Amino acid sequence: MKRILISLVLMSSPIFAANVTKEFTDDKTTTYRIEMNETEQVTLDENNATVVIDKIEDHRCPPGKMCFWPGAIVVDLKVTQERTVQAYQMQYMDKPLLLNLNQQSLLLTKMVKKAEVYQMELKFLRPSTLE
Repeated sequence: MKRILISLVLMSSPIFAANVTKEFTDDKTTTYRIEMNETEQVTLDENNATVVIDKIEDHRCPPGKMCFWPGAIVVDLKVTQERTVQAYQMQYMDKPLLLNLNQQSLLLTKMVKKAEVYQMELKFLRPSTLE
């Protein structure tokens, strides 16, 4: 009987692994399409920077409710560049967000929640080199 209960608990727990797709738009832009849940961590390595998406919290007004503030989806990031780690918090309110790093910028262009999975699009923008 104990074996049956344990297997039912394991079968009923949601199992989801983050999905990351990397796409090179041009020589200055790399786009990451990410699907993850709130408790996962995703690590992206790009152009001498490592970005860890540490946590996502949804503070938006629930559908059908009346709120004074529409709220935001808060994304906690840790960025490592040249052995320096910095923590950032991005508040996404349905508009693109730009985070300037030392040698590039990080643009959060899309953040949607479907069921318990967040779908986001992050773009690394490298500065153009003048000759």
